[in-house]
Amino acid sequence: MPYGKIAINFDVLNIADNLGKSDSIIKTSIRKKVKQILQDHESIKEAKKYIKSNPLIDEYGHTIIKTHFRSNLIKYGKRQPIEKFIGKDFSQLVKMIHKVADINIQYQMFDHLRSFKNPSDSFSVSGIESFNEKRNKKNLPPIKNIRLVESSTKRFPLGERLDTSHKWMEATEGTNLYFVIYKNNETGQHLITKDSSVPFGDAFKLLKAGLPLAEDKEGYTFFTLSPGDLVYVPEDKEELVLPDIMDHTRIYKCVSFSKRDCFFIQASCSLPLLNKKEFTSSNKDQKSIDGIMIKSHCIKLNIDRLGNLK
Repeated sequence: MPYGKIAINFDVLNIADNLGKSDSIIKTSIRKKVKQILQDHESIKEAKKYIKSNPLIDEYGHTIIKTHFRSNLIKYGKRQPIEKFIGKDFSQLVKMIHKVADINIQYQMFDHLRSFKNPSDSFSVSGIESFNEKRNKKNLPPIKNIRLVESSTKRFPLGERLDTSHKWMEATEGTNLYFVIYKNNETGQHLITKDSSVPFGDAFKLLKAGLPLAEDKEGYTFFTLSPGDLVYVPEDKEELVLPDIMDHTRIYKCVSFSKRDCFFIQASCSLPLLNKKEFTSSNKDQKSIDGIMIKSHCIKLNIDRLGNLK
């Protein structure tokens, strides 16, 4: 489900780390306490040290580490069923409530959370019913879905049309679709750069615009690897004539990559016999069985849907 871009006029920040923004604290009682601590100390550094060792206490006896500050931010959110809060412990509930886009709903949810001895019960099935009953007494509608927002620089718009320009997506953390390897036209040596791993969002934009996945380099051509692609790792000084002469034990499958690192597993291996011990702790390696760095020597194999080498 795509995200929507939302303008937010507050942020939840650590009090000790943001004493210089004390005028922006929204809750009056907390702002007054912070102001008093700043007056009692000669510098912000001393006040910060004091607050870290003596955190503020709210009217319920709970320590206050973070609070709401006035701020103008752009975040990305989508509606989630309130049942998402079921089964969460206290720390998880606090983090989720801080992501709610409406500050007044946050206050209501925190008040509801504090009214329960067992935090997990506050947003159980019966706890959610109780929360909506409290809202009903204030002539407020029940909450079935709630907008949760997050900050991110990795989201990208789905398109430019009226029905897609307001929708934003984000790939799962670490989702890299392509690994770019440059090959020297004269020596055949491979060149790996810090930008060799191409994230999903960047690949989406480039392919949509009809642009290449990597910049041209003089004297080099490039090829790309994606998870599942097969490569051949020739031995040193091996005279290779594909596909007539091929040692099938030297075929490796690309598994994943990050920045300059590219990981493989032998194509003939379905599942390691000794989990996290036969190869490495992540069941993949950058080197072949005989210690050759695969990304620096591999030849990409183009296989059709029937398994024939093109």
